[in-house]
Amino acid sequence: MLLLNIDSGDIIRLIPILGCLQGYIFCVILLSSKKLDRHKSIFISTHIFSASSLLLLPSIQEYMGWHFAWVTDSLIWISVPSTYFYLHMFSRPQAFNKDLLHLVLLTIGAYSLEYWFFTYKAEIGIVDGHAELLHSPLHLYITIGKFIVFFGYIIAAATLFRQHQSFIRDNFSNIKHYNLHWVRNLLIWNAALIGYALVAFILSYLIDGFTIGKSNMTAYWLLIAYIYYASIKGYMQKDIHVETVVTDIPVIASVQVINHERKIQETNPVEEVQNLKPDVPKLKYQKSRLNDSESKKIAEKLIRMVEQEKLYLDPELTLANLSEKSGEPPFVISQVLNVALGKNFYELVNGYRVDAAKRLLANPDNQHLTILSIGFEAGFNSKTTFNSVFKKYTGQTPSEFLKSYRP
Repeated sequence: MLLLNIDSGDIIRLIPILGCLQGYIFCVILLSSKKLDRHKSIFISTHIFSASSLLLLPSIQEYMGWHFAWVTDSLIWISVPSTYFYLHMFSRPQAFNKDLLHLVLLTIGAYSLEYWFFTYKAEIGIVDGHAELLHSPLHLYITIGKFIVFFGYIIAAATLFRQHQSFIRDNFSNIKHYNLHWVRNLLIWNAALIGYALVAFILSYLIDGFTIGKSNMTAYWLLIAYIYYASIKGYMQKDIHVETVVTDIPVIASVQVINHERKIQETNPVEEVQNLKPDVPKLKYQKSRLNDSESKKIAEKLIRMVEQEKLYLDPELTLANLSEKSGEPPFVISQVLNVALGKNFYELVNGYRVDAAKRLLANPDNQHLTILSIGFEAGFNSKTTFNSVFKKYTGQTPSEFLKSYRP
């Protein structure tokens, strides 16, 4: 009988609370997981905790009043910065103590400011029978400060993300588990939520009756879905430390399929070394002691090794593996590939894999093989990766390429 007395309003108020509790549970799971790096877990859990706690704000406003909103509203200040520090752990894990101190100081400052404002300076009024936070010059200045912090850290995090993407392409031939595309999605979500909050805040100034409290309700619902996504992806992500490796901005090599006279044109890295262009970007290597002649010799040595030993058939081949086999330091290999060939490690290895797949697909003796099995034989480790990389290099999907050889 008690359940029959619960109206829709009670359910609407209960769902954000349950979403918050679910977020807290995810934080405990992330922090207690032994398969995840603890330093990263601390920052991603801080992000999820702060986002989850914001779901309590409507209940605090209703049952305790706006003067206690500082309890959760203060956490807005650390939500985006904790994402930045999480990403920073991939490139500078040794900076954990410094980053943690940075975040702690930011938290203390945020709580001090929000407590002072909501306890002593906040102007509360009755709007449509409900207590609402009214606009004031001080509230405007604090809100502007929040948005400056938000977008500043998002820009910094986006820069770290680009650096990470460059790193994994210089060091891994299979980037599926290391590309951090889900973190990019987190940044997009954050930017979208912040953009929504900014628009809502501006509208609350321009439209009578469009109050700050009501304008946030839609964002709370979006947060619930966001928390689930961030928590699950954070738990599933493989760990990788991005060490300080000298890399260059990759020059994407265009590989075309020319089907004249039923012949398959393949890449020829050795020829590219011989035809080295003097204007290849060398900005990050201008202090290197490795000259062009030495770079060409090492490049030819690496190419022979990759081709003769067919190292590209190993789906988990990394720059570290090639370094161990060749005896050349990783940063030297990275420089040689970028400068002498204009390619990063990922492009070089997958170029060979695409060539191998093209040969296998065009061979009539392989008609009994499926396209996926051919992809695996060529060194790819998944259907998605095989299709996307093959199309990027050839302009065709494997099945489209196959049709031209097996009418």
